Amino acid sequence: MADFFFLEQPIVDRVMAAAPELKSVTGLSSLATRPDDVIKPPMAYVLYYGYEAGDSAGMALMDGEQIITQRWLVDLIVRDIKSLTHGQTARITAGTILSKISTALRMWESRPAGVSPFVLVPAPMPEVDKDGVWSFPLLFKTSFTIV
Repeated sequence: MADFFFLEQPIVDRVMAAAPELKSVTGLSSLATRPDDVIKPPMAYVLYYGYEAGDSAGMALMDGEQIITQRWLVDLIVRDIKSLTHGQTARITAGTILSKISTALRMWESRPAGVSPFVLVPAPMPEVDKDGVWSFPLLFKTSFTIV
């Protein structure tokens, strides 16, 4: 593994394939080149969310190899124009897309070699901004060996 973030693009591709109704799926590498005001929901961001190693998640193997567990956040962005307070439209739109993304990552048979199945773990709470743009995060963890 030459790139610690090698999973980003495969996750982006998998999310886009699972939910073609998304206008875009962007990883952190592309996020830096996008203007801040370019939010065109429904869309998703794929963000590296940290790792665990050592006593908490991994164990040392031979020749300096170690198993680590990475966390990846898929943040679904939808807009709710009708009801800023209750978010009914946003929840309806998000519910179907979140199910597609969750299933696609958890059931990913052709994931990169050496990567364990993705597991859904507790994520931050959904948020809404003053313009009715909702953020619905899904957080996954997966493990693999590094050298």
